[in-house]
Amino acid sequence: MPTSEFPIDTFLELASDTRCQILSMLTEKSFKMSDFSKKIHLTIQETHRNITRLVNSGFIEKNHDGLFSLTDYGKLIFKQISYFQFIDEHKQFFAVHSVSLPSKFILRLGSLKNCKEIHNVTTVMETLKKLETNAEKQIKILVAQAWESEGKILLEKAKKGIRIKTIFGYNSILPAEVDLLKKRIDSHSKNGIVEQRMIKKIDVSVFIIDDKVAAISFPNKKGAIDLTSLLVGDDNNFVEWCKDLFEELWLTSRPFDITKVKRK
Repeated sequence: MPTSEFPIDTFLELASDTRCQILSMLTEKSFKMSDFSKKIHLTIQETHRNITRLVNSGFIEKNHDGLFSLTDYGKLIFKQISYFQFIDEHKQFFAVHSVSLPSKFILRLGSLKNCKEIHNVTTVMETLKKLETNAEKQIKILVAQAWESEGKILLEKAKKGIRIKTIFGYNSILPAEVDLLKKRIDSHSKNGIVEQRMIKKIDVSVFIIDDKVAAISFPNKKGAIDLTSLLVGDDNNFVEWCKDLFEELWLTSRPFDITKVKRK
């Protein structure tokens, strides 16, 4: 691709912590020139130079009251900064993990910005167990591998009327004890409390609790879901990204067939 096709001038204007801070401030409200100097601790000359660059680039504008605000173009540009913030903050994470998802979800990775990264199998399992145990209304799970006690936790929740929706893949691995729990699971499926579906392949594990908190596990470079790391968040954008992915896969899923799932 020729260099001229890249928005070089746009990236050049964003290659400044000061200018990005100014844009961030303007997402909240409009400011006067002097306000930027005080809040970012800049000299008048530095403030004027950076403001001028942002105005000339079309990111911000000055109204008749002398207040600066984001233009519609500036708002669109700033919304995309979260994408780069997320992948930059987690660049070591993505150095050892793969992202194999529909492009529209990759383009929305910035929605995952406000999350906590958890490491090591024990902590990951404890976190997921706590999330599912604390569910009060609904649990949605898109899972490549379930752990031994998870089925029991979900059944206990189903007994209390908490709705369970699960999506498994032909590559999912379930504990052997799932066969012993099958009858109890089927009884809850008949009354609509538990709903189970299948897709061909799970490329990411997603856990959504009460539509308020969610967790994600990405695959390693070999394509296996990495149970040693987890991204967890209760930010609305984070949860919405997870819900949208789950619902899209749910719509394209097929009836669950336990004989198609591997045991460990």
